[in-house]
Amino acid sequence: LGKGPQPGVEAVQGVPLLLAVFCNGPGLRGAVAGEEELTEIAVIALCPKTGREVGRFHRFVRPSAWVGEGEVTLRQRFSGACFNGECTAAPFTDVLADLLDWIPSLLCVPLDEVQREDVLLVTARDHEAQQMLPSQCNLPEPGTVDQSLQDFFFCRWACLKDVFRQHYSLDAEISPQGLRAMLKHMGLGCPQERRLTFCMQDCTCMGRIVEELLRSGWEVQPTAWRDTVADFPTFALPRWGEMAPAFDLRLPPLPGTLGNR
Repeated sequence: LGKGPQPGVEAVQGVPLLLAVFCNGPGLRGAVAGEEELTEIAVIALCPKTGREVGRFHRFVRPSAWVGEGEVTLRQRFSGACFNGECTAAPFTDVLADLLDWIPSLLCVPLDEVQREDVLLVTARDHEAQQMLPSQCNLPEPGTVDQSLQDFFFCRWACLKDVFRQHYSLDAEISPQGLRAMLKHMGLGCPQERRLTFCMQDCTCMGRIVEELLRSGWEVQPTAWRDTVADFPTFALPRWGEMAPAFDLRLPPLPGTLGNR
């Protein structure tokens, strides 16, 4: 599934094109090697000017251990009845190539003219853009996806939790952390579409939150950035570890003892 602007929907009127991304994992390697592989990726594109959804992208990802020689080995070990001949899951490199074809179609420009600043990922957490997606780009071996392409996608992003906290001027300890808590804070219900997978359902929640943020005046800016994916990012807001001194994290004393633990 990769839908561009639908009839009656306005085209993108400005940049950066906002891409609300939600991923599911781990895949096979997460169970045997401690590495997390994606099994599904969902993207909702939104215009930063109109605040409206302009397209959706959804793919199932085939774990790298099931591609090439890995698939041959699996088919030798298991009977044909164990395999789904109608499976649409594709290797992550193919999914990324499809995404690269889809983005210029929304911006109405050739791929060569799309700049890093023309696209901004919106993620539920920092982890997706900071680690999860770049890690997937280096499976089954480092450099599977060219670093320049990784730098294009994963060096600037807006973490929805930080955007929410900034936009509504909330203290860290009371700011909503989950998508449904954010929707509740906005007075919105969770969209119920039974035909959607859980991944696409959560991405739809993200899209509704971003739409409401834009309608209420969110000035689109990244909350984290870096020069290359190899660098540690700079964050617009302090991380929890940096805020720890502001909170008393000590346990209360045990009954009959003195002092703090």
